[in-house]
Amino acid sequence: VRALLHWAYRGAAAEARAQIRAALGAAIQAMGAQPLPPPGLPALLEVLASIISGFGEPTAAHRFLLRDVLMPLHRPTARVDETTPVLSLYHEPLVHCLVNLLQKQPLLLVGSLPPLLGCWPEPREGNSSKEILLLHEVERLLELAPAEAHRRVSLALAPTLARCVGSDNSRLAERALALYASEPARAPLLSDYAGAVPVVMAALLRQGVPHWNATVNKMTHTVLQLMRDTDADGFAAAAEQ
Repeated sequence: VRALLHWAYRGAAAEARAQIRAALGAAIQAMGAQPLPPPGLPALLEVLASIISGFGEPTAAHRFLLRDVLMPLHRPTARVDETTPVLSLYHEPLVHCLVNLLQKQPLLLVGSLPPLLGCWPEPREGNSSKEILLLHEVERLLELAPAEAHRRVSLALAPTLARCVGSDNSRLAERALALYASEPARAPLLSDYAGAVPVVMAALLRQGVPHWNATVNKMTHTVLQLMRDTDADGFAAAAEQ
């Protein structure tokens, strides 16, 4: 079916292509709304990712695709078992779709963050596996952030990122701290020493109490050193807040 869809789309006229995209989007929406999405959802997302890679000038339809088709797929909070979130069943092709779209239209990144962060599990839900998936996605999206959007992106992410780096769950804290190891992702995260960095720094310092996990403590020290090296004056000012 996937190969057939590719073939039909490549050979279709512009009007027919629009109809195929609309039908594909509607099918993805319907599948994503089910408690346990059917096995065909990842394949449809792979087809959609291929279609997105051929997009030209930005249109309202592209914004609709981001807002109403792709972002709602992050909502499921259920788990297949104790450690496997439903999101993991189709997360990789979903991220592929988002990366392809934001490569074409980087400024859409700012608008994509509120719905993404709105799907973030609360700590009381104990769904750290979904949080780790979302942090992987955040890293991919940060690497696409245009320079003019760095501060807005950093400020939007700061509360959620602070909660993750300050988590007692070592896997979650390590994944959040690992964002700073990627230079393209680190650039937006360290772009706002007046607003975003102090929020994250407070979580890193943990009121002077070390994390129970030695690896988290080592990574925390590395991130704090990166913050200081990037802007010593900004770091000093943030530390005083």
